[in-house]
Amino acid sequence: MNWISNFDAFRVNYPKVANAQVHQGFYNAYLGVQSQVYSGLKTALASCPGCEIRCTGHSLGAALATIAAADLVQNFKTSSHITLYNFGSPRVGNQAFATWLQGQVPTWRMTHWRDIVPHLPLEPVMGYYHLANEVFESETGGNYTQCNGGEDPKCADQFIVYSTSDHLVW
Repeated sequence: MNWISNFDAFRVNYPKVANAQVHQGFYNAYLGVQSQVYSGLKTALASCPGCEIRCTGHSLGAALATIAAADLVQNFKTSSHITLYNFGSPRVGNQAFATWLQGQVPTWRMTHWRDIVPHLPLEPVMGYYHLANEVFESETGGNYTQCNGGEDPKCADQFIVYSTSDHLVW
């Protein structure tokens, strides 16, 4: 089922945000677990009201965490601060979605060297755009560059040759 979600790359309108669109497969996958997310958070926040909510994931999990963060901002009533930390995330929405979400929650996107997944779905051809605040890890690890633009040629966007094995470093 994960591969089906990955390949369902048509963009759909994201509710309540003008001109924002997201990856249909990722959005539908999140909607399939949304009630469990709400239930788990209600239980957790009952014992820790106001605790910070950290949405995080790797690969498809990062895409779902991105949509979860957007959904929680819009639809989950809490005084908690929400932050998004992702690893090897694909692009999730268009530039309008990325700009809106970055205005709602702090976003951090970690990438490693020539990892192929952060280059999918294709940005110029398919209209997808990354969230800003990329932390790019060098080939050998330990050296990091922070880039603030969603598509920054000083970080992962510098490569035209990609690696699936670099996606497994996390």
